[in-house]
Amino acid sequence: MPQPVTVWMVRLEPGGSLGTVRGTLRMDEDGVVFMDPSAGAETRVPFGRVRRIRRVPGSPVLVLRWQAADGGNSETAFYFAQPPPIATDRRTEPSGHEAVPLLGFLGSPRGQPSKRRRRRESIGYLAARSRDAKATIRVWAKEIRARTGA
Repeated sequence: MPQPVTVWMVRLEPGGSLGTVRGTLRMDEDGVVFMDPSAGAETRVPFGRVRRIRRVPGSPVLVLRWQAADGGNSETAFYFAQPPPIATDRRTEPSGHEAVPLLGFLGSPRGQPSKRRRRRESIGYLAARSRDAKATIRVWAKEIRARTGA
């Protein structure tokens, strides 16, 4: 059984916030458990509800697709390294005013990097962190597959 590990959880729900939560991922006899110490809450995914396990190639990410209690499908990503900030197309200033949209290769008048550059830097960051977490992710994926048959 894999040892508990610190991960960042992201719920991949349509229209969701894509916010990350840092916590501990552990495996119990009946499922995978994510514990959020700041909220004192836990997310439990029973092995019988896991539909798919996917390692994202070249990144420190493990994605679980599972059946929620209401019968719908849920998808959760576990980052085995701190994820880069998830940026949107438009930025918001601290005052609440919307910033100028990004202008492709030229960047914005405020010197912010383009969306393409931010994406490229995020991919590079994740690829570098993937090397460190690859063995751990492989152990987790193999154990979950063995217990679920997925």
